[in-house]
Amino acid sequence: MRWVESILWGIIAAAGALFLGILISTLAPILLGPGKELSMDFSSPLNFILIASVLMEEIFKYLVIANRIEKFSYERSLIANSLLVGLGFSLVELALIYGKFPANPNPSFELKNIAGLVLIHILTAGIIGYFVAVRKTGKHITFIKAIIMAFAIHLFYNALIIWQNEFTDFLIFSFLGAITAVIALNTMNINKKLAN
Repeated sequence: MRWVESILWGIIAAAGALFLGILISTLAPILLGPGKELSMDFSSPLNFILIASVLMEEIFKYLVIANRIEKFSYERSLIANSLLVGLGFSLVELALIYGKFPANPNPSFELKNIAGLVLIHILTAGIIGYFVAVRKTGKHITFIKAIIMAFAIHLFYNALIIWQNEFTDFLIFSFLGAITAVIALNTMNINKKLAN
């Protein structure tokens, strides 16, 4: 039943990131002052809200994996349960996309978009899980390494989605495939890494 718990923790992480995102969006106009607004133009992955959202998502995944999942998992099972956290996280995003919510950006997602969305959350959570599983230094160093890596991967994926061209599908497939291969290889060799 730990797999169910891991998925539920992913859902909780997504809810936390969503709540904080809404809070920041609500408070930003007040903090920025009259006449200043945050740009809601998502035609660039360098949009402040998009960057902040990706960062919040990865931080919430890390908090759940390092503070909850690690308590009942170790080594390979920690990575496997982290992947399930990513699955739970992606379920919330899919609910927002397909649900009857005011923030519903695109109800006509194609299957490849759904697969990409689910995979990017699963894979970034798996990367975070790997860093937590092989942690030998302090939690702060692990946090920084895991967040930088997951954030960079997630932001690059968003850039591929935003800047579409004739090679986009191939690049996304190759990118997600490479990340999957790295996680699989790291998972298979985790015992050697921990022995060093």
